[in-house]
Parts: sequence; structure tokens; C-alpha cells
Amino acid sequence: MKTGVLLLLAALVLVPACDDGADDEGGGGSRVEKILALPADATAGQTVFTGTCGLSSCHGANGDTPGTPTTPTLTAEIMELSDNAVVGVIINGKDTMPAQAGLSDQQVADVLAYVNETFS
Repeated sequence: MKTGVLLLLAALVLVPACDDGADDEGGGGSRVEKILALPADATAGQTVFTGTCGLSSCHGANGDTPGTPTTPTLTAEIMELSDNAVVGVIINGKDTMPAQAGLSDQQVADVLAYVNETFS
């Protein structure tokens, strides 16, 4: 019995240490905070967006002409999401959108600035 209680207590102590940093909005915890703290450049973000997200199979060149019926238009989507959530979607993916693992933290910050300026 004592062993079971000790194992339970150990598990409760260790579980928070295994946290992947995800927050309730699909973000990456400390990585999201780091990205949000970066100075962002919407012009650079437009370049990244166009080359990564603006493809005809994704959100389309203007963000509102998705290439698939399940891809949301960004004007409708961005207004409903916090910056934390937008960054979380970019770095972790959501539904049919894959995680954009190839983007640096600075590129994600720049894309956030661009989509906020353009689609909010």
C-alpha cells in the first residue's frame, strides 16, 4: 500500500515536468511567448506567407481563396483567434493545416504581424 501511494505521489510530481509547453489555445507555451516577444515585420511576414501559406493548395495568395473546401478563409478565422492561438496554429498545426516546422521563430512572428495587419 505504501509503495502504491509513493508511486502515485511521484507520478503527480513528475507529470508537470513532462509538460510539452502547450497552452489551452494550442500554443507551444514558452515558445509562443518567445515568438510574441520578438519585434515583428509585417513586410517580411508577407514574403514568408506568400511562399508558405499563399499557395493555391493552402490559403491562396490573398488568404481568402483557399485551395480546398476545408481550408478556412483567413479573414473569418484570424478575427476569432488571439495572437497566442494564431502562433500555436502556425507552429503546431490544426485540423488539416500542418505544423509549419520549417519556419524560424522570427518568421512566425513576422507572419503573425502580416496576418494581423491584413486579415483582422
